[in-house]
Amino acid sequence: MTKQQLRRNFSILTLLLLAACTSSWKAPVSSYSEQPDTRKQQKLPVKINGRFYKVRPGDTLYSIAWRTGHDWQTLARWNNLKSPHQIFVGQIVRVVPPEKKVVVKTQVAKKKPVNKVVKPVLRSTEKKVAGKTKTKTSFKSKLYWRWPANGRLLKTYKRGDVTRKGIVVSGKAGQSILAAEDGKVVYSGSGLIGYGQLIIIKHNNKYLSAYGYNSKLLVKEGDWVTKGKKIALMGNNNNSKPALHFEIRRNGDPINPVAVLPKRK
Repeated sequence: MTKQQLRRNFSILTLLLLAACTSSWKAPVSSYSEQPDTRKQQKLPVKINGRFYKVRPGDTLYSIAWRTGHDWQTLARWNNLKSPHQIFVGQIVRVVPPEKKVVVKTQVAKKKPVNKVVKPVLRSTEKKVAGKTKTKTSFKSKLYWRWPANGRLLKTYKRGDVTRKGIVVSGKAGQSILAAEDGKVVYSGSGLIGYGQLIIIKHNNKYLSAYGYNSKLLVKEGDWVTKGKKIALMGNNNNSKPALHFEIRRNGDPINPVAVLPKRK
């Protein structure tokens, strides 16, 4: 066999060996999409969308409740907010009832009662010292309303009408607006559209009152006010006329203010 034939046969053998190796080996295949995504995905609403609300500067639990038509205590319960019910900017507040969880009850074997020795309680024969005197910052259980401003009734309350949740009283620009009952100012600002500069007063756990269209606010959040105290100056309504928008809500629902205010002579 000649040298040329030997070289040709060696070349063929080499090609066969390479082909055999290549057919028995496969490159590893990986896909990023097949890998589990371990990143946390936070889907938080930005604005009110029917279920949640993102707290903005100036908001309080009371103003959010007023805006959404709920009782402030209900919102506190839905969001597990404890007293003093503070919220912060950027916080996500639930404004609809949370979904009810199904609780499966399991039967637990009853344990036999253990006889315990009950020691007698020794009661003092001395009379207890009377509690602390009621301060002026105590909420009343019984309310006696007064008119927040003198003037003609321009607009009356109508149940179920979202544009007539309260009353509108006419007056003069700069006229004094008075607190309709004792209470604590829980909102003072202009963050609620349609009310202008607004004050909301908490009178007890059931009742809130609101005073809108003011030109100047004279009280701030946290202030305690007594019935008849000057809290604001009258401004203009949406028709550019001096007026006061006044509402009373019981457990979050608007009621007719005229029904609880004293009759005018």
